[in-house]
Amino acid sequence: MQRTTHAFGTHLGRLPSRHVYDVIVVGRTVSGGITSALLAQRSLRVLLVPTRSDASTSAQATVPRLLPPLSRAPAFAEVAKALGADEALQRHPVSLHVLSRGTFLMVPGPGEQRDREFARVLGAKSGQAALRSLSELESESQALTQWLQEVPGFPIVGMLERWRYQRTASRHFPGVHWTPHESLVALQGLVPILGNAAPTDAVGVTWLLGQATPGAFAFPHGQQGLAAHFVRCAAQAGAEVLDSNYEIGAVEMSRGRFTGIRLAGNPTLYRGAAAIWADDVEALSKLGSEFEAAKPPPRSEHALLSIVGTLDKAAIPRGLGPLSVVAREHGAPMVLQFETAGTHSEGIRSATRPFVLSSVELRSAGEPGAVESMLTSLDDVLPFFRRGISEGATAHFDLEGADHPLYAPLQDAPDGLVGIPPISKHKGFLFANRQVLPGLGIDGLARSAQRAVAAVLRSLGRRDAMRPVH
Repeated sequence: MQRTTHAFGTHLGRLPSRHVYDVIVVGRTVSGGITSALLAQRSLRVLLVPTRSDASTSAQATVPRLLPPLSRAPAFAEVAKALGADEALQRHPVSLHVLSRGTFLMVPGPGEQRDREFARVLGAKSGQAALRSLSELESESQALTQWLQEVPGFPIVGMLERWRYQRTASRHFPGVHWTPHESLVALQGLVPILGNAAPTDAVGVTWLLGQATPGAFAFPHGQQGLAAHFVRCAAQAGAEVLDSNYEIGAVEMSRGRFTGIRLAGNPTLYRGAAAIWADDVEALSKLGSEFEAAKPPPRSEHALLSIVGTLDKAAIPRGLGPLSVVAREHGAPMVLQFETAGTHSEGIRSATRPFVLSSVELRSAGEPGAVESMLTSLDDVLPFFRRGISEGATAHFDLEGADHPLYAPLQDAPDGLVGIPPISKHKGFLFANRQVLPGLGIDGLARSAQRAVAAVLRSLGRRDAMRPVH
């Protein structure tokens, strides 16, 4: 069988080697790679098939991906360790800064350094108040982590599980509401790059922010690279992974049960005992009318706007790290990330690649107005930024209806946690994507993958036994 090796993994350069598989996973996403790898480790015949959205070239997908410490994401930590990926995910710790006009605050992990920094920048009284606010956030997030570990069968599948979840959540969630100190309000700008909780989802926002502030890590190749990393884990574990020359064309059902898939432009039916859909549900609904009911509820009206360019390092204040959140007088906070450019660009001797992201409302000012507002707000905090950024800077709008938007909160997810059911109405067809647990970020992807794997193993009458991966 011919194989081709790419930057982030090994993929089949030809059509699938067989016509029958135990499991067919659709979507070369983070959850698709995790699910395929976990199944292949358990000696199942797995085929991982791309969707059209896998080929997205959006610059937003290459923004360095922020990851929580593995100690704060237990399901993701368990998956990463099982796949031998834990060290690769924690190689690039990032310092977090909160910027506003006249204030430059570093937010290290809990300890004496944080205490000294807050007192130095905010003063003794205000610094103590901000420290208490941040401590409350991290404590509530940790309590949520513990609570989620104790909820049976999470994510929720049936009516009985949903009833149990709602009963326990009604007792636990009322006390979960973080009120940020005025100096820390901008931290809420991190939510879009940590998960898909809507800004109004108190529980989801608390969980996500409390994961990141004790000390976050950056995966330098972005969401695209993180997905490719786990796809490589799947290939190494023995799954067959189709490259981008192929994509899903049709999902076949018979009497309400999954039977197989066809590739675009190929009439061959590749059969499987089960299928796991690891892409957004919108991509599935485009394949046929029988999946129209699988569409998730309407999304938030906000879009995610990113500006990418090249910046002279002289325009960056000394000491500013690769990750900052920037407060705005009008509009949502901005996230500013820097990535060192691989080559010198446009005559700039010492260049870096800045990514500026923010949630925007386009109905009020339109796309040009949103870009101008972001640049003006950033220039207020970081003088010379606008003059330093190259003329080649481009803006990208992450809008509803895009093939694979980076940020897609579900409007009716209770508290931002529980989204679409992981098991569909079609037998043998499951979901393991970011819409199952939208407010849990990377840990939600791992949990939905684990649940799908467990369901497949039960349906096949297999024990949960992994073979060693060399």
